[in-house]
Formats: sequence, structure tokens, C-alpha cells
Amino acid sequence: MRDPARLDRVAAWQAQAIATQFPGTTLLVGAPACGAVLTAFVARHLGLPVAFVTLEPAPAWHRMHVPGPQHRAVYVDDLICTGEGARTAAAFLRAQGLTVLGVSAWISRTALAGERLHTLAPPPFQTWTPHEAAPAGPPLHVGVRE
Repeated sequence: MRDPARLDRVAAWQAQAIATQFPGTTLLVGAPACGAVLTAFVARHLGLPVAFVTLEPAPAWHRMHVPGPQHRAVYVDDLICTGEGARTAAAFLRAQGLTVLGVSAWISRTALAGERLHTLAPPPFQTWTPHEAAPAGPPLHVGVRE
């Protein structure tokens, strides 16, 4: 999202959802590559500290802030595609002794099995779990111009 004012409005909406869905949150965690700005905007609305988890080559705290294990954390993201990054981050947080309350995202393409997930909206497209197959037959393209 390129407009900071619009991002701030969505961040306020996400902050309200976190306050409602994950009461007792004491820390918001995001990914430094894509989620740092969003996580910081949301945290500002909640008055909470932030921390960032790098996921590659192996999960680790970003050097900016390494929180203690007393925190009750929510992982913040905008779009969750496969859920691999969110699950890796949550597992890392637990391994560091934090209590993971859940994951907050705008939209998720997966149910994020094993984690408590709250999204601001359902995906605007049909999704399948990894064990389901797409409808049989070749894709049907209608009204596509090249």
C-alpha cells in the first residue's frame, strides 16, 4: 500500500481486531522484509512494542529488538499465502519462550492449521487446502485478451 494515510487506517482496523481477538497481547511481531512498516503502524495504535523475526536462512530475531520470554505475542502480516512463514515465525517465538496468541492478517489463502488466525476479510478468490484438488479438467479462460 503506497498511501501512508490509507495504510494507517487499515492498521487502526487491524489493531482493533487484535485488541478484540487477542486480548492480553504484549508484543507484536512481524517480518523485517515485508511486515516491518505494517507491524509498526499497528503497534502504534495499540501502544505495544514490536520485534521482527528474520525467517531465512534460519529463524532469528532482528538485531533491533530481542524481547524477553514473558511476552504474549501476535504475529502480524498483510497477506498469508502458503502459511509457511507465519508457522515458522510462530514456532520460533514458542522456541524462544514467548506465548503465541495467534496470527493477524488482512487476508489468508490458507486456514493456517495449528495456529489461531484472524483475518480482516475473507479472500476474494476461491482457495483450496493443500490436500484438496482444484476442479477437474483444464482451466477455462473466458474473455482473456493477449
